[in-house]
Amino acid sequence: MSIQYQRFNNNGNGVQLREIIIIVGDKEFRSTVTTLTKNPEYKFNELSQTAIIDNKLFIDRNPITFSLILDHLRGYDVSFGINKMSNEELSYLSSDIIYYKLFDLIKYLPRQCLKYLKKQNINVAQYGAHFTKFDPNYFSANARLLNSGDRVRKYQGGAAWNCGVLGDNGCYNYKIKIINGGANNCLMIGFALKNSFLINGQNYSAHGWYFYYYNGSKYSQLGENNATYGRFTPKNGTVIEATYDPNAGTISFKVDDVDLGIAYNNINAPVDFCPAFDIYEENIEFEFI
Repeated sequence: MSIQYQRFNNNGNGVQLREIIIIVGDKEFRSTVTTLTKNPEYKFNELSQTAIIDNKLFIDRNPITFSLILDHLRGYDVSFGINKMSNEELSYLSSDIIYYKLFDLIKYLPRQCLKYLKKQNINVAQYGAHFTKFDPNYFSANARLLNSGDRVRKYQGGAAWNCGVLGDNGCYNYKIKIINGGANNCLMIGFALKNSFLINGQNYSAHGWYFYYYNGSKYSQLGENNATYGRFTPKNGTVIEATYDPNAGTISFKVDDVDLGIAYNNINAPVDFCPAFDIYEENIEFEFI
């Protein structure tokens, strides 16, 4: 018995609009060849020419990320969907980007995915990716940059809100790991604009929107001071994730992958909305991951 492959060519006769069933692992999806082959660099172009049998395309991959990939092929902005992915989903997405040759998605990936891709000899900078670091131009004299700009530690200035540091670019999502919480974990984590940020002063109640690592409360320039938000036990090694969703106008936080929910609504910030931190105690140390 011979297998007859269906070939779909870009001949302008409309045949590509025919619906096909895509079976990824054990899950079915529906689309058209036009959608799958919109970018000539994607692997789907190769698959559409060699692997469609009886109007079905079988791909032996885990389907966990394919809904997002298909939305990307359909022209939707999937950057916010990527921001909300779990670590497991991000791991699969990193591998799928290589397999499907979806390199235009690289610029939306968080740091841990970029590190994986670099280990696979992918030049992530070529595709617009950027590793967020601390900005030496918006950096308190009471702090020190460590680990090539990924890590910061307050080393002088005593116990006072006199140590502000910013990330070096506007971003919608970032993660930090607490290396040392100091005596009382007095650290503000959030977003702010560079043009109003005070590197040697107090920002949490006047410049930006923050999550207080000490007790999980909220502080912001809108007058929310010690407002109840999320409860947890601070400890060294904790990972804090901050997300700004410009479409929804919200800021939210996660602690060790536990979603604390929306902290702030009705936020309309420009593109240079940066990771922002106020540090109270000496020896507090944390890093971007």
